[in-house]
Amino acid sequence: MHGQTTVAAQTGGEQSGTCAYQDASAQRIAGRTKAVVVGAGFLGRCIAIDLSLLGVQVVVCDTNPQTGDAVRKLSSYAYELLHPLLYLGYVTKSMVTQACGNITVVTDVAQCADAAIIIEAIPENLEAKVKLFKTLEQHCSASTILTTNTIELPIDSIQMHLQHPDRFLGMRFFYPCVLMSPVEITVGTSTSQCTVDRVVAFLQRLEKQPHRGPTMRVLTSKEASAFQFDTAVRGHFYHGLLEPKRVSSVADIITPQPGDQEEKNRVLKLRHHLEDHTELKRQQFNAMTQLVLLLLSRYKGDKQEQIPSFEKLQNNLEAKILKLFGRVNCNAFSIANDVTNEAVGIGLFPEGALFNHDCDPNCVVSFKGREMKVHVVKDVEVGQELTVSYIELLQSTKKRRMELKDSYFFDCQCTRCLAAMKEETTNDWYLDGLECSNKECLDGVVVLDDVDHAVCKICGTARDSEEIATYERELKTIETLNVNSEQDKWKMYQQMWEIAMDKLNLHPRNARVAVMAREIGNFLLNATSVELQHQALRFCLGELHAVEWLLPTTKLPSRGLLHFQIGTLLFEEVTTSMSSVDRAQQLQNAVKHLQEALSVLDCAYGSKSDVVLSAQLMLDEAQRTIKQLP
Repeated sequence: MHGQTTVAAQTGGEQSGTCAYQDASAQRIAGRTKAVVVGAGFLGRCIAIDLSLLGVQVVVCDTNPQTGDAVRKLSSYAYELLHPLLYLGYVTKSMVTQACGNITVVTDVAQCADAAIIIEAIPENLEAKVKLFKTLEQHCSASTILTTNTIELPIDSIQMHLQHPDRFLGMRFFYPCVLMSPVEITVGTSTSQCTVDRVVAFLQRLEKQPHRGPTMRVLTSKEASAFQFDTAVRGHFYHGLLEPKRVSSVADIITPQPGDQEEKNRVLKLRHHLEDHTELKRQQFNAMTQLVLLLLSRYKGDKQEQIPSFEKLQNNLEAKILKLFGRVNCNAFSIANDVTNEAVGIGLFPEGALFNHDCDPNCVVSFKGREMKVHVVKDVEVGQELTVSYIELLQSTKKRRMELKDSYFFDCQCTRCLAAMKEETTNDWYLDGLECSNKECLDGVVVLDDVDHAVCKICGTARDSEEIATYERELKTIETLNVNSEQDKWKMYQQMWEIAMDKLNLHPRNARVAVMAREIGNFLLNATSVELQHQALRFCLGELHAVEWLLPTTKLPSRGLLHFQIGTLLFEEVTTSMSSVDRAQQLQNAVKHLQEALSVLDCAYGSKSDVVLSAQLMLDEAQRTIKQLP
């Protein structure tokens, strides 16, 4: 039995999300612009991470070696900065890692010469800023836009010293800019309209909100400090998370209007499990609760009605909002793009939350706008429970059960878990296993036990556990390297792959092989070098080999997308330099993968989904090309 059911979202955004990080078209446009951020303090790093997440090519320039070292540790800073976005699903860990890896760090302003726009974020010192911009003018073309983040210095006080004052203006990012969309534009006496138009267009492509605000007037009249101004703006704008309309939705859930109570009760009846969460998680919920209270206290509403003070809201709503965060954490679905399978937001679906988990589910979910669609992906008996998966399935039983216990507070007793615990299946050996060093042992797999003994489950051959630990440390060291250029990153990935496959000898079915192959494959697919792009197919095939053996009868969307990617690469790499036999063979392979992709994706997403239509077009093109072969 195959089919689907539709569940309307109670809360949560559209599938495309309200966060600009998820707007692929904006990313493609912005990606053509190279931006330089001069100054690697808190604001400079924040701007760099924000722009890189939005697809801009970013260079961070700072001549202070100590600050440069801090910039090279962007990942840890980014995860701390982006915690609310990560938690609410607006960005993913892979997006943050890729964004940080795409930021180039330099210490010489001469290396900024080819930038389209330069954003200064150094301390408020007029002499230092003038000196910096004079130096930049010596190296940059006359078309490079120069901007300052100053909030205390008059724009003219810097502009008057420049050779090309027409391309200079103030562009004030409010800290933390990754959470806030407004950017204040302040023009000087000599700023040209062309410069203003270019900056506004740049910001609008990133879904920022450029405006000419009152910062300078407010500060000059001593009405507020720079910090107070940032705080005030932060109360009205929270980039992609809780814009005014979104705040209204939260407020409606917490304090529903007459007639809405029954609808909101469906959300409020969901378990919050606050008592089961760790103390650290409760602290995180509390921090975000204070932010929501601040936003609500600043929100004026469509009719400018008076909102209670922060203290009153805190007394009345703090406990309710804390429980709401608990409900989101335990019941929300990660809304994914059906083409890339990347998370684009989260949603609470009261009916969807009724589905129980299974590590071999008979259903998968997809999303269309505010609707959640549940698709049956394998035969089910009449009266059989419909289940979905709450977690990544390509993990050993121990890891799956631990994640479910930590996040959803239950011990999984599904058929797959019980079979593994009774040792009725050997799947876990391979998911965490290493290859056996005994060449005569067919499909041998070495497993590390709880006391770090490494023994082949097939032939009993032991491997040196200390040697394994050494290779693991070596791999971890390379993974933490911060490399800038595309070629250097490729060398790093090659080293990682060599250690994993030739020294550690991860078993080809090991889940880590799939994860690493996917990461390297995505890097190569997005590379600017055509030569590197041609390397992607090898790693996509490696990922497929690592996953296709597990749950072979379950039509998992990720597997369908992988077949689609492989089929597309095979088709695109057919060249006229190939012999007619080789061309025909490669096209047949492409068709095979595209047909498999359609079989899975049609079941998982529905025949009218964008990804199925795209796969069908690619299959038609491949089959048409085969017919045209001599």
